[in-house]
Formats: sequence, structure tokens, C-alpha cells
Amino acid sequence: MYMRERFHNDELPPMPDAISFDVTQAAQWFLRDDEKSLYDMLEYPALLPPYPEMWMEYENPKYILDNGVPIPTPPRIKTTGCYIVTNELPQDVIDSLPGKENKFLHFTLSRYLGGIKMQAQNVAPSVVNANAARWLCVGTVCESTSDLCLMIHIYAMLLDGKGKYIARASVPQPINLVRLVTGRNAKHAESILRASGQVEETCEALVNSESPFHFCLSLLHCRNVKTVDVPPQPAPILKQRAKKGIPYIQYKTLEVTPLRTVRQGGTRKDGTPEPKALHFVRGHFKDFSDKGLFGKYKGVYWWDSQVRGDTAKGIIDKDYRVSRD
Repeated sequence: MYMRERFHNDELPPMPDAISFDVTQAAQWFLRDDEKSLYDMLEYPALLPPYPEMWMEYENPKYILDNGVPIPTPPRIKTTGCYIVTNELPQDVIDSLPGKENKFLHFTLSRYLGGIKMQAQNVAPSVVNANAARWLCVGTVCESTSDLCLMIHIYAMLLDGKGKYIARASVPQPINLVRLVTGRNAKHAESILRASGQVEETCEALVNSESPFHFCLSLLHCRNVKTVDVPPQPAPILKQRAKKGIPYIQYKTLEVTPLRTVRQGGTRKDGTPEPKALHFVRGHFKDFSDKGLFGKYKGVYWWDSQVRGDTAKGIIDKDYRVSRD
């Protein structure tokens, strides 16, 4: 049963018009795959949600990889979800924003929290996007156990006219994280948070749980990614759930179409292709909006993970060390 169905009363924000997505496959690949990449926010081709209100959720993998080292996720945490509301900014706000993006985001978060002023955290990108802001996205990230669902943090993000990242700020709720991990009440959670550095590290890691959702939003802008409706449960199960007051919510999922092998780049001095050592290439985005793929297919495409190269030139393992037989 999906998160929105299990916690349909008061645990989650009200979202009657949100389009729901099960992004487990893509999110787990992002978190767990040996070749996963920690994308810079500006490397995403677009982060604009395709709907004004959108809900995404994924089942947490049993572990994630950090520099090749598997790190177990808290066993109590079952699923992570994110509710995103997107609004187009009025022209007068757009005109007044340059240089005040962070102040605007902090004000937005304060209003979203009912006027409560909390210390927001900003993420400074490595490259500055100087384009004018056009879209404001506010996301609420929630974590759930088998019987408990809590808001983990709220973030606000500005995007330009093409949906590319400009600025972001968030308000984490670390006490809620500890409550989920330990099952304790708020008072006990606060004492644990202050006393245990290990739990603080866990909180810091879980605050970044919105990253897979950014990855999935960019996938939705790729032309070779389809959205497919998840088949409903059998009628008797739906009938039993309806008697218990559990609503049926239609979910969609992402389907990434595998692409054909890409020809190797690089040439020798005589102009012939230069063979490369056998290596694994992670999945990545390619933007053919200007020149077009094969000269005619324009848009952003997701290039699936693949093996490239020539074994005669050697083999590059996952730590990128070259070995020869």
C-alpha cells in the first residue's frame, strides 16, 4: 500500500489535486547503484514539476553507496515522499528578485510554516545561474515507518523560465528524524539528538533525501522517459480498503527507455577512432535541444548506463584503476 493511502488522515499534508508518482526504481538507482553520481543542482537539465501539485514517493533501499562503501539506511524508515507545489511568479516579483533570492526564499518558508521564523539553510551552487526566476517550488519531504509518518524538512526553490535551478533554501526538522529512527516521542528525541553525534550524522544524511526527487524531476523532462499508470489492486482488495476508509489513489511510474550503444569519441592523429579501455559509463543526461540528436531529434535525453571501450586497451574497474591481463 502506498504512503498516501496508508497515511491518508492527518499525517500528510492535504493534497487532493496532486498527481502521484511511484519513483522507487529511479530513486533507488540514484541512491544505491555503484555508478551513481551526485549531480550538482545546475547539472540537471530542468527541475520544473510537470504538474502544479505533485507527490512522489519511493521505498528506501537497504543501503546506499558512499564512495563505494555501503551504508545501511535506518531499518525503521520504509518510504520517503515529497509533496511539491509549483507557482509561476508574478512579473512584479520577478522584477524585484535579483539579488534578493535568498531573502525571498526564507520569507516563503516562514509563511509556509505559519509565520514561524526558523533558521533556513541555503545550498550554494558551484556555478551561478544569472537568469531571471520564473517558478517557485515548495516541497515537503516526509519519511514513514510501518506505523508513523512525519515531516522531515521543507524546502523552497527558484527556477528560471526553462526550469533550471537558481537558488534553494530549506528548514530541516531533525527532531522528527530522530523520532522516526528511534520511535521515541519529541522530548526524548530532542535529548537523543543532543547527546548522540551518530544520530546527528544520520539526520544530516536524511535531510538530503530530496536529492532523488530532483533526479526524477529531470527524468520527466527527458524525451525517452515515459510515464505509465500503475495497475490498480484487484477489485476485492479495493473494496475491503474502501470499507476501512482507505482511498484509492492512481499512481504513475517512470519508464526509462534503454538507448542504443553510443559510438566512441576520440581519434588518433590519422583521424581514425581511438579505442578506449573497457569501462563502465554511468547514466547521464544529454541535451540535444539546439543541434538535435542525429540532426533531427531535439530535446533532453537520458543516456542509460553502459559498457564502452576495447578490452585490448585494458580494463578500468569501478575505482577507475587500469589493469591489463
